[in-house]
Amino acid sequence: KTLAQADTVVTESRSAVEPQEAELPLVTYHHGVALPWPNPVERVDYVSWMNELGQVAGPDAAPLYNAAIAAYQDYNGDPELYERAAREDEALFLPEMQSFLDANTAALEMFRAGAQLPARSWQRQSEDGMLISVLLPELAPMRQLARLSVFESRRLAAEGRPGEAAELLIDTAAAGGTCAAVRR
Repeated sequence: KTLAQADTVVTESRSAVEPQEAELPLVTYHHGVALPWPNPVERVDYVSWMNELGQVAGPDAAPLYNAAIAAYQDYNGDPELYERAAREDEALFLPEMQSFLDANTAALEMFRAGAQLPARSWQRQSEDGMLISVLLPELAPMRQLARLSVFESRRLAAEGRPGEAAELLIDTAAAGGTCAAVRR
């Protein structure tokens, strides 16, 4: 059915029959994942659905990512230097930035190890049961680890190690799920 036809069917179903008799689709597919449609009669628990979808049968990246998050050492130096390092490779070789990168070697290794695994199983919670209320506590720390990874890859490239730098960037993209199909 076209979108217009589907909209007409849903509109007609809602006005012509009781909701429990309406024939609504059970799922739709988005990027190969079956998403349950909202059901006006039986509320869909999307938080539980998402947690079931995230269950991992084999190796799980979540413990490695959590360990990387725990091992990450915040940058406590000059904020201007940190921003400069984000733009200029030379700043990555200043002692303060070298110390920051070196202090996070273990965190970066765990982050990369997690990126090698096909799935992560973080479990989500929602105080009101709504999917929109789910908190993502690992999002900001994962972003910090990704930025650390980019800093380190730029340092490797500037040292004349472009292959290692490229592998690190591929792992960073895999951690974000953007190239999972390429890596797997």
